[in-house]
Amino acid sequence: MNDSDKANAAKNRQEFISLCKILSTQVAYDTLISLLDGPKSVADICLENKTPLSSTYKVVKSFQQMGLVSVQDVLIDEHGKRVTLYKSKVKSLKINLNSNGVKVEYNSKDGESSSASPSSDGHRNNNNASEVAYDNHKTRKETRVLH
Repeated sequence: MNDSDKANAAKNRQEFISLCKILSTQVAYDTLISLLDGPKSVADICLENKTPLSSTYKVVKSFQQMGLVSVQDVLIDEHGKRVTLYKSKVKSLKINLNSNGVKVEYNSKDGESSSASPSSDGHRNNNNASEVAYDNHKTRKETRVLH
């Protein structure tokens, strides 16, 4: 294995660890499941799941960077405060780790092309190859392969 391959393997490990850390928390799980029901504000997610506001905001921001969540709308409430409604872009999510690397696959709700793999700095990584296919139910399925 040359130096470039070692560097890619190390980066791949870090991306996988970063992704697993984000997805493995109770707040992240509750947030993603909550958003599967439809667009919600962070405050609504917190009330529904009894989760801390700051932790939920951090999770939503991470999910946005990963391409799993997007902003649906920005509203002004009765007190004049801005309220952002977030929606899940994911219908289902699967992570596959094997000797070829990490494959993150998800069925998109809205058919938009997006990535579910963060780079080592936590931002979306658009440098990796991805494949898009449709299953028998015409649901968009994107596969992201980390190299």
